[in-house]
Amino acid sequence: MNDDIKIIEAISDSLAALLVGGKSDPVIIPEGCADNKIKILTGRVNEIITGLNSYTESLLSISNGELAHEIPKGKMKIHGALKNLQANLNHLTWTTKRIAAGDFSHQVDFMGDFSNAFNSMTMQLKQAFEIIESQNIKLLKRDREITRDLKLAAVVQKALISDKPDIPGIKIHSIYKPMILIGGDFFTFVKFRNEERFGVFIADVNGHGVSAALVTGILAVLINSSGELKSEPAEFLHDINSRIVDLGLDIYFTALYGICDVKNKTFTYARGGHNRPFWIQQNHEISELNADGPMLGVMKDISIETQTVPFSSGDKLIIYTDGLTETENNDGIAFETQTLRDTLDKNADMNIQDYINSIYEKLIEFRGSDKFNDDVCILGIELLC
Repeated sequence: MNDDIKIIEAISDSLAALLVGGKSDPVIIPEGCADNKIKILTGRVNEIITGLNSYTESLLSISNGELAHEIPKGKMKIHGALKNLQANLNHLTWTTKRIAAGDFSHQVDFMGDFSNAFNSMTMQLKQAFEIIESQNIKLLKRDREITRDLKLAAVVQKALISDKPDIPGIKIHSIYKPMILIGGDFFTFVKFRNEERFGVFIADVNGHGVSAALVTGILAVLINSSGELKSEPAEFLHDINSRIVDLGLDIYFTALYGICDVKNKTFTYARGGHNRPFWIQQNHEISELNADGPMLGVMKDISIETQTVPFSSGDKLIIYTDGLTETENNDGIAFETQTLRDTLDKNADMNIQDYINSIYEKLIEFRGSDKFNDDVCILGIELLC
C-alpha cells in the first residue's frame, strides 16, 4: 500500500509540473509493484506525459518556423491538430511565394479571421500591382516618345551647325559629346564673301537637356540674322546679348566669336565670359587668349573687348567649353589642372585631328569613363601654311 501511495504522489507531482508549463518525466514504477489498477494508471499517465512532451517540442519547432519538423506518430487529437496546423502553414507559405511571384489568384480559407485579412491584403496587392503595371506601360510609352523627340531634336541641333569651311591652308576638327542626346553646348561657322575668312562661334548655355538645346536654336537664328555685325566680333556678341536680354527669358550663356583670316594669318576674337582658348604655337609655346567680356544674357549694358593675334604656319587654336576643363576624376581633381597642360604640350606636333582626338581620349582616361556630368565640346583650328 505504501508503494501505491508513493506512485500516486509521483503521478500528482508529474501532472502538476505539466500544468505549470514544466517538462514532466515519466513516473518510475518500483520493482515488484503489484499488477493492479495503480500500475495500469501509471502506464497510461506515462504515455500521456511522453506524448505531451513530444507534441510540445513539435509545437515549439513549428512556432519557430521549422515547418519541415517531423511530428511523432500518435493517436491523440493533438497529433491531428499539429499535423493540420503544419499542413496549413506549409500551404500558406507556398501561397505567399506564389503571390510574391505575382500570381494573385491564390487565396486561403482555413484560418478564420486571418484568412479574411490575408485575402484582403492579396486583393489590395493585386490592385496596387495592376495600377503600377498600368503606370509602367504609360511611362514606357512616354519614355519612347521622349527618346524619339530627343533624337529628332538632336538631328535638328546638329543641322544648326553649319559645315566647316573648306579653305586651303586651314584644317578644322571638332568633337561634341552632349551629356544626353542633346545639350547646351553649341558651335557653328560663319561664311564671308571673302572666302579666305571665316567666323567661328561657340557657346555654352546655362543648364542641360531640352531647354538648353532650345536656346542654342535661338542663338542659331540670331547669328543668321545678324548681318554685317558678323564682321566685328565685339559688336556681334553685344548685339546677340541685347537681343537675348530683350526676350526676357532669363537665358544665360558664355560665348566666343572669332574671325580667322587665312590670307593675313590673324585671328580676331571677342569673348563673353567663355573659357579662354589655347593658342599653341609651332615652337610649343602655349598661351591663353584672354580678351575681356562678361557672361551674356544678364544685362544689356556690357563692355566687350576685341583682340587680334597673329597666326604662323603650324599654329593651333583650341576652343572649348567648360565640360572639358571641369571634368573631375574619382579623386575630385579637375582636368584643367596640369593634366590638360601636359596633354597639350606632349602632343603638340600632331595634326589637328589627332591632336583633338588625343585630348578627348586623355579626358576619358582621366575620368575613367566616357560618361560626363556636362556637355563636352572641343574645336581645333590649325594653320597649315
